[in-house]
Amino acid sequence: MDFTRKDSLREEELIHKLRGPKTEFILIDGETKLIDPSRYPFKRDVLPVLCSPIDTETEPLLAYISGYRSLILPSNGKWFKAKAIGIPFGNSRPVLKEKRLFTFFLTNASIGSGKLIWGFSSIEEAENEIKWMKKAKELGLRTTNPIGIGIYKNIFVLDLKDRVDLFSFLNRTNFKDLLGRFLKDSRRVDAACVFCGEPTDIRVDEVLYAFSFPGVERILEKRDCKDYLKWLGSSCGCNLRLHHDNGIMHGTIQMGPVL
Repeated sequence: MDFTRKDSLREEELIHKLRGPKTEFILIDGETKLIDPSRYPFKRDVLPVLCSPIDTETEPLLAYISGYRSLILPSNGKWFKAKAIGIPFGNSRPVLKEKRLFTFFLTNASIGSGKLIWGFSSIEEAENEIKWMKKAKELGLRTTNPIGIGIYKNIFVLDLKDRVDLFSFLNRTNFKDLLGRFLKDSRRVDAACVFCGEPTDIRVDEVLYAFSFPGVERILEKRDCKDYLKWLGSSCGCNLRLHHDNGIMHGTIQMGPVL
């Protein structure tokens, strides 16, 4: 449902308490394929990215982190979400230098197809995700509102096997040497991100944080807590089952037929 302005401000206050200060992101040149351009909060020829910029005068913007490679922005009482736009913190963040984005390509990632552009999606993965969002909307299922995809045209990657290989490599490589490897040995790939609209971005695990607060038993009866947890679990399970019964693997790239 749509939130009133008061509800929206209350949720943003809760998001701030749960996730702390906003993080910085920047806008870079890119291509967008939008279902509804009016819901895209930036110019059509720029894309948001979470990265470590070098030698750039681009002014950073602020947004809340949503998952490990996504961010959210308030938008008309709801949330605009940009998914697979980089990494918000740590030494595995993409590096932006001279309008080139440098990241890693995992050849045996043990997730999805096994091939993974670190921090981003492939174009096929992004288009698949939007396709299933649209299908869920057509079926009247509770789902996010698809807005479109963005395509990064200037991404360069170093090939590594998996996450263990990635962080082992980063732990033994200083930044100067890493940048040298990027400039010398990386290869260009096309990468993508996904844009959608969300009525809320409060997550189940964040809701459950409340039950760990000291003294919560003086505010809520144990029976009420148990009843709420049962409702929450059954609600999530029902929503997932509705998606799966319609051949939609919620949150997963479907690589083959539903069995």
